Amino acid sequence: MPETDLTRESARLRLFATLVFAGTALIAAGPLVAVMLRATVGADVSMQEVNFGLLATLPSLFFLWGVWCVRRVAGALAKGALFEPVVVTAVRDVGVALVAGAAAGAIVVPNLGRWGRMAGLLPGHAHPFESLFYFDTAYVAVGMVGLALMLLARLVKRAADERQRADTLKAELDEFF
Repeated sequence: MPETDLTRESARLRLFATLVFAGTALIAAGPLVAVMLRATVGADVSMQEVNFGLLATLPSLFFLWGVWCVRRVAGALAKGALFEPVVVTAVRDVGVALVAGAAAGAIVVPNLGRWGRMAGLLPGHAHPFESLFYFDTAYVAVGMVGLALMLLARLVKRAADERQRADTLKAELDEFF
């Protein structure tokens, strides 16, 4: 793919990532905003509902960060950066965000929810021997993709280092001849 096609497609991806980020942020914040609006108009809102809304949005925050990092990668590629540190960092950050979001959804939220229900901080009842892990193949897959992206970022960094080394050697050879 010629570089102009890459920059054009990257610019489109950046715009799409911006739209996805905005839409997803609105949807993720919706239940929490609804609870807050109910509280402002004088409706009876328990702290348990607020806590539940905060806890339920935790994985979404990590995934939103990942979408923002995709936007950052696309923006850097649209400007012509291929093996630049910003690309490496952004790809790594996408991986970290996916792993963190998957861990939050599969491990952190179920356990905090169980403990919150046991302590009376969240609505509902919990049994102390509930599952410690919410098994969902989507979380497993997203976490694995995140780990793969983290590995890919290391590979791109190594390629960038080798490219810089080759450029240095070429400059030395050019001076020699």
